[in-house]
Amino acid sequence: MGEGGTPLLPVDSGQASVYIKLESQNPTGFHKDRMSAYLVSMAKSQNYKGIVIASSGNAGLSIASYAAFACIPCVLIATKQLNPDAAGIIELHDAVENLIRLKERLQVIRLQSNLFYKNIYTPE
Repeated sequence: MGEGGTPLLPVDSGQASVYIKLESQNPTGFHKDRMSAYLVSMAKSQNYKGIVIASSGNAGLSIASYAAFACIPCVLIATKQLNPDAAGIIELHDAVENLIRLKERLQVIRLQSNLFYKNIYTPE
C-alpha cells in the first residue's frame, strides 16, 4: 500500500538538532502500518485464511485496511468502548467486528480455524 519512506523533519531545539519521522504520511495515517504490512504479508505467505486482531482502535483500523487490500478476511476483536469513528472505517474494509469483553478474546481466537493471530506480545 506504500507504507514507509515517510519524511524526516529537521527540528532544532537550540541545544540539539534532531529529526522527527512523520509517520502520519503512511497510507492509514498511523505508524502501525509498518506492522500491518508485515503481518498481512506473513499471513498470505503462510496461506492463512484470514487475520484475527485484538485492538482498541488504530492497529485494528490499519490491519483491516491492509487485509482488505490483500483480499483476505479480517476479524477485529475489541471492547464495546471501541471508538465509533474507528469502527466505521473498519466496517468500510469489511472487517468483521466482534465487540466482546476482554476475557473472552482468547476463547474466540481459539474457535477460529486457520486464522493468523499475532499481537505485540507474539510477533513471530
